[in-house]
Amino acid sequence: MNAANPPARSALLRAAGVAAPAAIPAGTANVVHLELAEAYARDVKRRRSDPAPTATPADSAAAFLYRVETAVDQSFGLQAAIAAAVGPAIGPAVAAAVGPAVAAAIAPLSARMDNLPIRIRNSNLLTAQHAIRPTIKENAHHAATQPVDPGLAALPVPVPVGTALPPLAFFPAAGLTRQGIHELTHANINDLEWFYNVRFGPPAPIAARRDAILVYFAV
Repeated sequence: MNAANPPARSALLRAAGVAAPAAIPAGTANVVHLELAEAYARDVKRRRSDPAPTATPADSAAAFLYRVETAVDQSFGLQAAIAAAVGPAIGPAVAAAVGPAVAAAIAPLSARMDNLPIRIRNSNLLTAQHAIRPTIKENAHHAATQPVDPGLAALPVPVPVGTALPPLAFFPAAGLTRQGIHELTHANINDLEWFYNVRFGPPAPIAARRDAILVYFAV
């Protein structure tokens, strides 16, 4: 990812009616910056529901992607900054442990950002018989159930955030069409819940669970 403000991104920001974000000095990004990115995501959703939007959904999504990229790129500088600031006081061993904790906290946001192009593509294919591709894992840990599919059962546990869904017997690497998702069984959906650590709808009816998967992969 590049925290610079390339001309193409600047044009998208202007099209969305949003001023380019101020540069964040390396190593100074904090939770406030990430909260601002989340607030911007909510603003993008509001713009999409506006009867007279100032930009297309693709423009707004690209503008949001740029904002999150900037915050996440600069936030990775926290690891070095923390080690440099507290290392002399608490010792190198403790300082070395703090940096990875910060990186782990940022990992879900980075995964959501990486999933954004996948979801945009999938949302454009919902009405066609094209394959809906799975997103990467965004949430740490796993649901309480145990996976049945061999492709999931063979994974080392816990599966790290950012891991791609492996090819499964019921969900090939190329993805599933909308019709294919509407043919998933409860056992299939339980396996997806285990991998993503996301609850896909209520236990019944199964139609609601299938729709929840479509929403998760495409919205």
